[in-house]
Amino acid sequence: MRISANQLRKIVKRTIAESRRHLREENTITLSNGETTTFGTQEHLDDLTSSLLSMKRMRDSSRRGTSTRMAYSQAVKTLQSQLRSAQRFFDKHYANME
Repeated sequence: MRISANQLRKIVKRTIAESRRHLREENTITLSNGETTTFGTQEHLDDLTSSLLSMKRMRDSSRRGTSTRMAYSQAVKTLQSQLRSAQRFFDKHYANME
């Protein structure tokens, strides 16, 4: 049995989506205060927001053009991406429960 390239793309895309969903649903997140929660809960969103604000303050206190500021900027971008992903997950799975 031969699988066309289009069918293979669909299979790979579905497998990746399922594995990401599984990881997020099963993933236990350790918050900055040491407590644990699951991905995308309100506690997780609050912790990410707090970390993002703190990282932005540290970035802004560094001089422009330095490697330190560049490292903080990369960390800010990563936290923003994680926050967007967690917010989408929260909106989809938890927002209707409140």
